[in-house]
Amino acid sequence: MSVTDIYRLHLFWVIKGDENLFKVTQKRFYLITRITTLTLTTALMSFALTLLNRGIDAFQVTAWLKAWLYAFVAIAVLNLFLPKTIISLLRFIMRAED
Repeated sequence: MSVTDIYRLHLFWVIKGDENLFKVTQKRFYLITRITTLTLTTALMSFALTLLNRGIDAFQVTAWLKAWLYAFVAIAVLNLFLPKTIISLLRFIMRAED
């Protein structure tokens, strides 16, 4: 199913007025796009860094997969905790100013 198909289904459900179904699909679509973006960006970054580090002649797929796994976990953890920490720090600063 392509992105345009999902968007068309979104429009169909909005026009039909099924609000609960729309909210669920919007949440799923958001999660799928976040996970896909995270997977692709970490894969490309780790591939480029492994290729630069080892060179074309000594490139190993296992080394790239290992680097990709480390990058995926590190960025996923940062995405989970960093925004909440920044928001709580900003709220603390705003309360201190008042």
